[in-house]
Amino acid sequence: MSGARARGEVGLVGLVGLVGLVGLVGLVGLGPPAGAQSTLLVHLPSAPVETASRLAEAAAAFAEYLSEKTPGLALEPALFRRWSDAHDALAGGRVVLTLTEAGFLVALAPDSGFVPTHRLEREGRGTFLRLLVVRADQGLARLADLRGRTLAVVETAGPAESAYVARAVFEGEVDPASWFARLELAADDLTAVSAVLYGQADAALAAEHNPLLREHLGKELKALYESPPLPLPVLAVRESALGPGQRQGLAEAMRSLAADPRGRMLLEALKADGFAGVPAAEAARLAALPGGESKHPEIALPGAAAFAVAPAPLPPPSEVPFLLAVELPEVPLPREGEGGS
Repeated sequence: MSGARARGEVGLVGLVGLVGLVGLVGLVGLGPPAGAQSTLLVHLPSAPVETASRLAEAAAAFAEYLSEKTPGLALEPALFRRWSDAHDALAGGRVVLTLTEAGFLVALAPDSGFVPTHRLEREGRGTFLRLLVVRADQGLARLADLRGRTLAVVETAGPAESAYVARAVFEGEVDPASWFARLELAADDLTAVSAVLYGQADAALAAEHNPLLREHLGKELKALYESPPLPLPVLAVRESALGPGQRQGLAEAMRSLAADPRGRMLLEALKADGFAGVPAAEAARLAALPGGESKHPEIALPGAAAFAVAPAPLPPPSEVPFLLAVELPEVPLPREGEGGS
């Protein structure tokens, strides 16, 4: 495992270096367009990209492409690794476009004005799965075994992270703030997975396409739970900052992206097939917390989830006349290459 460990550490070092690239994409030789007045904010903590420079190049190329194709729009790319830095960058009002996780929009104020217009597509779909993984040698077999342990999760929704994970990832069946002893908020998927590999967390939630996860799944790591389909990153527009002609030009630029040689190159850098338009009805859902309240862990009964919840300890007879304990069967997850979502 020494070689794999070294590769993981190299990837992490590269991502740590990304902090220094915030607003400084010119350091990789792709500076912002001259006279840029607006900002394209890029925050992709779950992107399956191994190096910071590759992601920075894609962000710069995307900003340049949209600037050339949209009348009167000059975009400066700003790439952020951490949620807090990306969120703080919105305060100045210069950000007119964001390419980010859907969860990021959930944390924005209702009057922020950002509307998701396009969604990334990868491997023929606009969604992805998050896997809850643990070390294979720890004797953990189901979610109930993680009660009171630590969970590393990528921070995408800021203060709403626990609620977002509860509703979007666990479909309201488990409240992670109550179930786990602590949530370790990670800047990106590589950090979350590494926290489990190196014993800094008991479990991690990571995107199925994360390269470090794919390398170790079925070996040092095993999956205990698979989320429902989650939306891939979206392009959101602050509509009040663009005129009708600019919005139309932007839409045409996005439609022509996959047919343009430069567009195909930046899509390749993002490990994506292209972008698909987001209908207005779906846009409202992407920018809000999924409906429904999280259930208390003691009564969570996930009917379709791939884990079983252990019954609660019996209370004193004087408090509850009877208790019906329910144990759900284990549903094994298919390994990569054996089918499944």
